[in-house]
Amino acid sequence: MVSARAARRATALLAAAAAVLVPRPAAALPTPKQVVLVAMPEAEARAFFAGRPAQLGLGVFPESRDPIRFVREIGYGAPHGGTISSGEEPVARLGDVLAGGGVSVGGYGGPSRVGRELSRAVQPSRPVSAPDAPTGILLVGWFDRAFVAEKLLAGSPSSVDIVVLGVGARTPLLVGICRSPCRGESSRVLTGGIARRPAIVTPYDVGVTLARLLGVSPPSERFIGKKLGSDPSPDALARVSSLERRLVRDASVGASAAATIVVLTIAMLIVSFLLLQAGRRDLAVRAAQASWSTSAIGSMVYAFVPSGRGEVRVIAVVAALVLGAAFPPRLSARTYRVFFGVAVATALLFAVAPMNPGGEPGISLWGNPLVSWRFFGFQNVQAALVASGVVVWGMLSGLGAGALVGVAIPTALVIAAPTIGANYVGVLTFSFGASLAALALRRRAVRLLHIVAAGVVACGAFLLALLADVGSPVSHGGRAAKRISEGGISAAWEFVWGRLRLNVHLVRGFFGGAILLAMMLIAAALLIRWSVRVGEGPVSARVAVWAGAAMGLTSLVLEDSGFYSGAPILCAAGVAWLMTAAVLKESPGVPPPPGGG
Repeated sequence: MVSARAARRATALLAAAAAVLVPRPAAALPTPKQVVLVAMPEAEARAFFAGRPAQLGLGVFPESRDPIRFVREIGYGAPHGGTISSGEEPVARLGDVLAGGGVSVGGYGGPSRVGRELSRAVQPSRPVSAPDAPTGILLVGWFDRAFVAEKLLAGSPSSVDIVVLGVGARTPLLVGICRSPCRGESSRVLTGGIARRPAIVTPYDVGVTLARLLGVSPPSERFIGKKLGSDPSPDALARVSSLERRLVRDASVGASAAATIVVLTIAMLIVSFLLLQAGRRDLAVRAAQASWSTSAIGSMVYAFVPSGRGEVRVIAVVAALVLGAAFPPRLSARTYRVFFGVAVATALLFAVAPMNPGGEPGISLWGNPLVSWRFFGFQNVQAALVASGVVVWGMLSGLGAGALVGVAIPTALVIAAPTIGANYVGVLTFSFGASLAALALRRRAVRLLHIVAAGVVACGAFLLALLADVGSPVSHGGRAAKRISEGGISAAWEFVWGRLRLNVHLVRGFFGGAILLAMMLIAAALLIRWSVRVGEGPVSARVAVWAGAAMGLTSLVLEDSGFYSGAPILCAAGVAWLMTAAVLKESPGVPPPPGGG
């Protein structure tokens, strides 16, 4: 793995590092801090740490699964957007900060591209004379575990911090930290990074941790990472390996989750409408129940199926569809309370899951280590289920205006809290729908003028969500808050316009997306028209359809991947309308009792 020439060079670097301590009387010089930054194949790194208890975690780059990108970002300090993909080479800032802090860097790139990139990440951007009395010494390179154990650890002149990156074909990569000789420690899991999630490490955390280990404090305005800490774990390597397997497994599912759920939900809604027009009331209600069950139950079962094969998970969605169709078509308040209870249980699941260290709501989060619902649109579906469940089914189950507000506040926290949902636009659309419903219930009438007041409440909730997430420089909320605070109204408008462009691009790339989008827009308009102008039916049903349709339309326009969030919400409003229409069709002129029964 390591050639004789490479071994001689690395040994010489270690000898040179030791010699740096000699030029002046030892009593007159502080002992420089020493760190070895090693990259090696992931299998080698696992074998290295198997017998050496250390601090372990998974390195994840939020914008890429390429390990080269991860290594490069260590030296950049903060995300560089499209600079890398455009072919331009940003100036590595970590090396300049280390040089300015008096750190002497000995970089051996080695035959591996990873080793060369790692060396470049910590080298100054321009030649710097090595200090006579460095405050720290950093040796970096690509080595195998035998060489690290036999040469670097055994030959180091004093205690040295060892930072190992176990690199494979993709991220996550293994990150380990120990102090030579890497014995006598307890097994620990890395924590405290900007991902706000145990065992997950970003390259920015690695960069800041390296600097701090070397006695250098990089400026926080340029380096967004945090110095990593650790928590005890009986078997850190097994825990990290288990989390990595989940990430790899769930990443293979891709966008099929949200696409399957949305398509089947809409399909059953269309079938229900056609059956109702044909006078087959009971079958129409069963199809409507199947549409609800596909979204509300199918997506949750889909999330927890322990398989990386999308077709296996699709079976769970189809089973949920069949289960919904098998429900007896009883249009009573009890049915709507079941629907509402499922939404509340889903919200509680999302709130409780992150309390387990390393846990996450439903499906694992690849590509974005933040505790968030942003996973190929699937998290949009989850947030939409909670939002529509409270607004639509809460209304039909008999909630009053005060009770709705009492339920909506904790629901908004689940959707927007940085450590639970982190869906800051989702809380805007949910607050808008909940406010419309509360105002309509209070006035016992649906009024278009309520849109203004609901919009004010929604904007306030949106700003609070941004402020709650502003401390995270790589989260969507934190970065949006920074852009808006710096750019004002123009930045806010660019934010909205960017979401519109993104959703248009998403719809174009989706099979039949333009047709589905047109159908949803038409359906939203018809549902709103019915809820505003209809002269029959209970107020609770009209409010449920009105607020749900308006919320779905807003979600479709404003949310990132809004197609996946707007569709389930509009479908919930459509199911509510179909069930109300089925009751009115059964007993013309006789409004159902309060609660939608």
